[in-house]
Amino acid sequence: MIRKVALTLLPVIALTVVPVTGATAATTKATNKSSPKASPTPTVAALPPIIVDPASTKTLKITSKDTVVFKVDDVEGWNALVSNVKVLSFDAGGTKNGAAFNPSVKAVKAGTSWVVLKKYDKLIAAIKITVA
Repeated sequence: MIRKVALTLLPVIALTVVPVTGATAATTKATNKSSPKASPTPTVAALPPIIVDPASTKTLKITSKDTVVFKVDDVEGWNALVSNVKVLSFDAGGTKNGAAFNPSVKAVKAGTSWVVLKKYDKLIAAIKITVA
């Protein structure tokens, strides 16, 4: 009689385990279908900017992927004359959407350019930048 009880309980236990395993497998398959896949194309990492004090910098050599940020106390009122805009582009910085941005230049292509940096039209620095 003990054997009949054991055989009777065995199928009940097996039936209880099978639906749990099946439900878990179905959940895993559904999760895999909705998971985002990685982009096949690699992204280009940005280099950190080069930060310089415009009052003490006279010449600078950078690469064509560099950005030079001018370390200043007040971000308002900056402008610059760039002698070769094909080599460097200037961003005056300032306050935008509550965030403060220092003035900067970004390398466009290889060459040499002068940056004459002014604050409220007062000459602050003249820097010769060579882009390799």
